[in-house]
Amino acid sequence: MMAYNHEKYAEQAVRSVLMQQVDADLEIIIGEDCSKDGTRAVLESLRRTDTRIRVLLREQNIGLVPNFIETYHACRGEFIAVLSCDDYWTSPLKLQKQLDAMREHPDWSMCFHAWQIVTADTFRVIGSGPEAIGSHELQFIQLAESCVVGAVTQFIRRGLIPRLPAWYSKLIVEDWPLHILLSGMGPVGYIDETMAAYRHHPQSFCATRGASHFVITLHVMFELLVSHFTTLGQFREVQILQAAKRKVFAEYDQQFADLKRIERRYHRLGLDRIADAVRYVRRRIMGLSQ
Repeated sequence: MMAYNHEKYAEQAVRSVLMQQVDADLEIIIGEDCSKDGTRAVLESLRRTDTRIRVLLREQNIGLVPNFIETYHACRGEFIAVLSCDDYWTSPLKLQKQLDAMREHPDWSMCFHAWQIVTADTFRVIGSGPEAIGSHELQFIQLAESCVVGAVTQFIRRGLIPRLPAWYSKLIVEDWPLHILLSGMGPVGYIDETMAAYRHHPQSFCATRGASHFVITLHVMFELLVSHFTTLGQFREVQILQAAKRKVFAEYDQQFADLKRIERRYHRLGLDRIADAVRYVRRRIMGLSQ
């Protein structure tokens, strides 16, 4: 588990793990990244109530990816389930169902399941994932072309990647590259059941990043992955990644081109105020200054 400024949500997240009914030993490792609010106090209080909880207290803020790496490396179990302290699991049988699926399919590198997106404090469902994928087993190309696995649903066979590669610290996002690495070692299984909730709130990592930041994130991710698989001599995967990068960026460019066309259309119609509003939205999404 990763925690940073999650005082309002951390207890619910941890208790959603503690409620799990699973036929295995459970260790809860939480990387607390020197929060500015009361997150650390909440986690320390919970730790005193259950010996399975281990809190890694950072002396200074090290950031999302380094915190993920250090927390991942602290894990000792056969499998790793990932959860941020601002999200939560909704089914007490989540871990058991994923554990059973991984035992039934020893070739799977990881598995995931459906999830819902909820508002921060009212828990109103405003979305869900994944989009229709049409299969209960995904291959490398599907993971390369889309971040189809919800971060709140990951269940990883740790022995395949006991330690993350050194270049992982250069990444800006922690989850999608790991899915791609794992899918290069075996299929990724999907369980068609909603068992977790991703909390949408203004302080979340995704909500605080504009599209320009996202473009940089993807460029860095693909370049590092291409280099990794080239070093391994897995040139089929390299070709898939290069094609996936072209496809992802083409789709992204099309979205902004559509907004720009709408803006120009309103200008031609003399509806300048509406055109300016569209332009404002487009630039805000891209993370540009006004």
